[in-house]
Amino acid sequence: MIFMLIICFFNTRAFAQPIGSNWTNFNEKYNVSLSKSWKVNFSKEISLDKIDGAVIEKDNKFIPVNINISGNNSITITPINNYEPNTRYCLKLFLNNNKKYYMYFNTIKEEIYYLGKDISYMNFKKSNFLSNFNTLYDNKTIEPNVSLSPIKENLKDNIGNLYGHGIAFYDTDGVSSMHLEYPLLNKYRRFKGTIGIETSSRSSNGSISVKIYADDEKVYDKSWKSEAFPENIDLDIQNTQKLIIEVKGNGPALQKHSIGIYNPILIK
Repeated sequence: MIFMLIICFFNTRAFAQPIGSNWTNFNEKYNVSLSKSWKVNFSKEISLDKIDGAVIEKDNKFIPVNINISGNNSITITPINNYEPNTRYCLKLFLNNNKKYYMYFNTIKEEIYYLGKDISYMNFKKSNFLSNFNTLYDNKTIEPNVSLSPIKENLKDNIGNLYGHGIAFYDTDGVSSMHLEYPLLNKYRRFKGTIGIETSSRSSNGSISVKIYADDEKVYDKSWKSEAFPENIDLDIQNTQKLIIEVKGNGPALQKHSIGIYNPILIK
């Protein structure tokens, strides 16, 4: 039985009241998931059929959630939008006998995983034998283990920023295409990083394109020229089985291009 969606049929005057001495406190809860449902168990003194309303607050603002009565003395709370990581929220519960309860809960910290280190690629295809990619972590080349991949200690973009972690793509003939896949298995929420021309292509003519897919959905698409500034990306990859990165040189022929995805991280 769904008890309420977001915040509905409640006494707004009561909800606006700050926590005072007439409120009863439940034990604080820790490590609440940012996106998954979680359960609150109450003592027998609280009869759920007497609940007049419930709300979750942060900084005096209501947080939208679904609340479901999941047993005689428990409710299940599901966030509509993900909670913020490492953040403290307050659950307030109002009964129709004028009793009021509250409980603070704290969300987990973000779990960060490094693309290329924590999640290795599962497939790589290219149209030209000499074109390739190169992954660095902690200033060391970690993949792929092939002689054609340049061995570097760092990556540098076209405005001089150095990166100890990143993935660089090298188009050796100006029109090569590369296709790189990573298994995500529905485990991650966001894909973050910085995309920019690699320093060796600062004088290149033409352009190179980067497309990123969350399964079949294109979540990023841009054509890059040597004079373009690097840009940060923050992509929604929830419910994604496979992350796909496609890089293609747009000519002219025989013109080398290189571009990097710097500090690429996945967030649970």
